[in-house]
Amino acid sequence: MVADGGEGLYVHFPPGRVPLEQWRLEISARSRCFAPYRRGLGHIHVRGFTMIGGASDFPRGFYKEGKSPQVGVMGTRAGHHWVIEHNVIRYGKSLGLDIGLEGKSDADGLGQPEPDIPEDNGTSGRHIVRHNVISDHGAGGIAGLKAYGSVITDNVIERNNRLGFTAPEIGGIKLHFFGDGLIARNLVRDNHCYGVWLDNMYHRARVTRNAIVNNQGSGVFIELGHGPVLIDHNVIALTRPLAQQPGDGLYSHDASGVTFAHNLVLFNAHFGLWAHVATDRQPRRYQDGRRGERSPAEASGWTVVNNLFIGNTAGALGLPPEADRAHGNRVDHNLYAGTYPRSTVETFGAMLGATTFRLNTNKGRLPGEAVDLNLEAWRQRTGWDQHSHFLPVLRPQLATGTMRLLLTAGPPLDLEATPVDGTDVDYFGYPLGTHPRVGPFQSLAVEKALRASAETPDSVAPFVDLGTGHQNHLLLWPLRPSPPEASSGDAGTQKE
Repeated sequence: MVADGGEGLYVHFPPGRVPLEQWRLEISARSRCFAPYRRGLGHIHVRGFTMIGGASDFPRGFYKEGKSPQVGVMGTRAGHHWVIEHNVIRYGKSLGLDIGLEGKSDADGLGQPEPDIPEDNGTSGRHIVRHNVISDHGAGGIAGLKAYGSVITDNVIERNNRLGFTAPEIGGIKLHFFGDGLIARNLVRDNHCYGVWLDNMYHRARVTRNAIVNNQGSGVFIELGHGPVLIDHNVIALTRPLAQQPGDGLYSHDASGVTFAHNLVLFNAHFGLWAHVATDRQPRRYQDGRRGERSPAEASGWTVVNNLFIGNTAGALGLPPEADRAHGNRVDHNLYAGTYPRSTVETFGAMLGATTFRLNTNKGRLPGEAVDLNLEAWRQRTGWDQHSHFLPVLRPQLATGTMRLLLTAGPPLDLEATPVDGTDVDYFGYPLGTHPRVGPFQSLAVEKALRASAETPDSVAPFVDLGTGHQNHLLLWPLRPSPPEASSGDAGTQKE
C-alpha cells in the first residue's frame, strides 16, 4: 500500500509465528539483470556471472503488437552470435533467458524496430548457450522467438515455472522458429512445465543426448510444422500430468516430419509417445532453410524406430491410422515393456500386463472411437512394428536426485537397430558403429535368463537369484561434452 502523498510504501506482513524483525523482503525494481540497450547487437560473450531476480511480465501474446514480449533475467535483445556460458541465472519472476526476437514489440518500450538482418540468415539467433544453470524461474527457463541456428548444450535447467502458470508458452526450453538448431547434453529436470517444447517451425533441428526427467505435461512437445526434426538418444522419464496434458513422454500435435529414434522412454504418467492433429492451422513448409507455402497441419512422416519404451502407464504409443492428414508414418525396431499401473520393488517385467497401443482419431477427425490394441493386434491393424519385440525387464529404477539409472534387462535388448540418418554417437558419446543397438546405450549387459514374451511369460522364480553381474548402473549426468576416443565395443555406459 502506498503511503499518503506517494512518498513511501507500507508493507503489511501477515500475523504468525515469525517475529517481525526476522522477515526478509526483496523488491525487484527492474525486469532484467543483463541486456543491451540497443537491439540486434552481435558477437557478445557473457561468461561467469550470477544473475538473480528480475520482475518481467509473463510473455502472454508476445507475437502480437502491444502484448508482453519475451523478457528474461538475461536477454540478447534480438541479437545474434552471442556466447552465453558458465552463468547461473535464477529466480526471475517470469523467464530466465531469452535468446530470440522478444516479440512484435520492443521489450524495453524504446520503440526500436526489429533488426534488419537478411532473412536467409535469420533475424536473430546463432547463439551458443552452454554450461549454464537456469533454474527456479516463475515461468520458463529458456525462451526464444526465431533463435535460428542456436546451439544449447550442457546446461542444467530445473525447477522452472515455480509460480505454476498453466497458460501456454511455458517450458524448460520453449522455442519458436528453431530452424537448424541443436539441443544436446542438457539436464532438463523437475520443471513444473514441459521439458523441451519446439513450436511453429523446427526445420532441420535436433534434440539429442538430453536427460529430460520429472517434468510436467510432457517431456518433449513438438508442435506445428512439417519438419524435419531429429529427436534421438535421449532419456525421457517420469513425466507428470499438467492441467492440459496427462504426462506423455513425447506429445505432439499438428506436427510432421519427426524422427524419434534410439530414445529411452521410461515411467511416464501417460503414453510414451502421442501424436495427432489437433487444429486446422496452416504452418509454412520449409525447404533447405527457406520459407515455402502454407499447408494444413498434419501428423505425417513420423519415423519411430530403435526406441526402448518401458513402463509408461497408459501405453507405449498413440498414433492416428493412415488418413489424409496422417500418412507415411513408420514404426518399427522398438522394444516394449508392459505398463506399470502398480509398480513396486517386487514387480518383475514378466509379471506386467501387455503393452498397450492406441489408434487415436486425430481429435475426432476420423470416424469411430479410439481403439486400444496389444502388440499383435497393432501389427495387424497398422502394419507397424513387424520387427519390434516385448522386452522383459527386472526392476528398472531411476533416482532423479543423483541421475543414476539401474537397469536389468534380457533379450532382445541386444537387437540390432535399423539405420537412422544423422545419428552418429550414443547417449554417452560412443560411436554407433556399423551395427548399432536399439535404445540410447550401445554397451549394456544383457541378462540371458530374462526370457519372456508378452503372450507367454516365463516363471519369475529364476529372476530372484540373478545377482549383480548383469545390472547396468548408469550415471546419466553429467555427460562427456564430445565423443570419446573409444570404439563402440568399449564400455560405453559411463558406469559408476
